[in-house]
Amino acid sequence: MSAPHGYNLRPFIISTTKIYDGERIKPRHTSFSLSPAANENSLSAPLDLTPDSVVPASQKDVALRRLEEIVSSMPAPASKTTTLRQRRSVHKTRPREVVARLELHHSADNHDASAWDVDLKYPLGLAERFAFGRRTYRKDHRYARQLDPFEDLVNTISVLLEGTGGCRKSICSALRQAWKGHENWTSAGGVQTFQNTIGALNVLTGHERHRRLTLTPDFLEHFFDQLHDRVIADNCAELLHRTSAKSTENVYGELRPRFLSRIFNHVGLNSKSIYLDLGSGVGQTAMQASLQTQCEAHGIERERRVHALAQYHLTQFRARAELYELPYSHVVLRQGDFLTSRYVRELLSVVHVVLLNNLKLDAETDVKVCDMLEEHLKEGAKVVSTRTLRSLKRGWEDVGVKTMDGWRVERLMYEAESVSWSGRAGEYFVSTRLKG
Repeated sequence: MSAPHGYNLRPFIISTTKIYDGERIKPRHTSFSLSPAANENSLSAPLDLTPDSVVPASQKDVALRRLEEIVSSMPAPASKTTTLRQRRSVHKTRPREVVARLELHHSADNHDASAWDVDLKYPLGLAERFAFGRRTYRKDHRYARQLDPFEDLVNTISVLLEGTGGCRKSICSALRQAWKGHENWTSAGGVQTFQNTIGALNVLTGHERHRRLTLTPDFLEHFFDQLHDRVIADNCAELLHRTSAKSTENVYGELRPRFLSRIFNHVGLNSKSIYLDLGSGVGQTAMQASLQTQCEAHGIERERRVHALAQYHLTQFRARAELYELPYSHVVLRQGDFLTSRYVRELLSVVHVVLLNNLKLDAETDVKVCDMLEEHLKEGAKVVSTRTLRSLKRGWEDVGVKTMDGWRVERLMYEAESVSWSGRAGEYFVSTRLKG
């Protein structure tokens, strides 16, 4: 699918002809190949941080030299004998042609030309380019967050080096210290040294891990923040625009990844579950459910322009999951009105968890969606909502559980910074359908 309106994409995945072949491809600013096979012989070799054109030590920043020392002192990852299971999984890996169409980029690159950039290698052998351009325009909306390619780069390195303990902290600390003086770097000195240092780190980030990344709340937040910055950030102004001055139902809002992770754990979502998001927006909750729990995830969105962005978002989600070598389950995103959709009514009879962000639904829609859930939802299914269902509006004095009108309702609190529309803490509800 083509990119949303306003995007000027460049290919930001660097890979070989196929993910699993051994052809050599070099990034523009490093002396290291980004091919997995090409680096096998370099695992036991010392890291060479010498740039192509040697820069006198006197011209290098002290922090940069410190960074070089830390990276050089890290032991190269030991080679690991390929098992039969691994060899079989290699043959099942999808060819590069599938991934190549799923371009990864940083949104900041869409606005200002970057004077320089670096390529960071991921465990699968692919690399992503981080361009250090700056935005000069005014923020379009009050929920816009500042994009910072450098922090994104360092946080990604920290994620990929998880398990190295103090080495990871030392490297990230040295990178940040070196970056403080980047505006005073000489074009031939500091920049080149920094680029070659990241090139040396590629040997570690590309080969350090022999096990699956742990899907901690911190990692999930980083993963989906990367997606947001590259796909959603430049479209937020349009998403937040109301199509009708009198309607609040088209207001766009997101539940943050850490909050979603807490919800999925609380309702017991797992690989045997079916999940449905009513009013799925750009599809983030369905994607996170797929990645975190391996459940069958569905979403339906009424607005065509939002659904179009969600479809592009889904392609980038799949590409980034492959970049981190993370499995994900089936995700289906539909466009339509969930109140009249036959697809939704059939799904409600088998679904285990429904997410309904009903905070801005008007009274008429609120009544209709509650009637639909009561009629079609199976016994034991759970509805997670940001407001109580219509028939359950009673006085709530504290967090707790109530049973009424065929529902068991749990009132819970979420922490500050859990939703995009407010920085404050708030309440949400988990309603379990009882036998009618």
